[in-house]
Amino acid sequence: MILSVLALTVVVATVLFFLWPIMQPVQDGAHYFVSGKSRKQDLLDERSVLIANLQDLRIEAETGKIPDEELKRLSSPLLRKLDRIEKQLKDYPDSEIRGNNQRFCPACGHLRHSGKEDHCIQCGISFEESQ
Repeated sequence: MILSVLALTVVVATVLFFLWPIMQPVQDGAHYFVSGKSRKQDLLDERSVLIANLQDLRIEAETGKIPDEELKRLSSPLLRKLDRIEKQLKDYPDSEIRGNNQRFCPACGHLRHSGKEDHCIQCGISFEESQ
C-alpha cells in the first residue's frame, strides 16, 4: 500500500516537472520556448499580416467590390492595431551586433541572403533608410 502511494507520488511529480514550463504564463523574453520566437518577432509577424490585410482591402475597393464607406469601416480597426504594434516595436532596442553587421537586417535581425537586397524579406524595412 505504502509502496503504491509512493510510486504514484513519484509519477505525478515527474509529470508535473516536465509539464511545468508549458503551464507557465507567457512572458516576454522567455516566451514560446518551443518555437524560439521572441515577442518582437511576433509583433513583426502580426504587422506583416495587418499590412497584407490592408492591401487586400485596398485592392477590393479599387476593383469596386466594396464601397469607400465599407473600406473605411473595415480598415480603421486594422490601422489602430497597426499603430499599437508600431508603438510597441519602438520599445525594442536594436542589437549593436545586428546594427553593425551587414549580413543581418538592422530592424529584425533576419539573415540577408545576398548583399543586393533593397528590403528585408521578413519585416520590409528598406536597407537604404536604415544605414
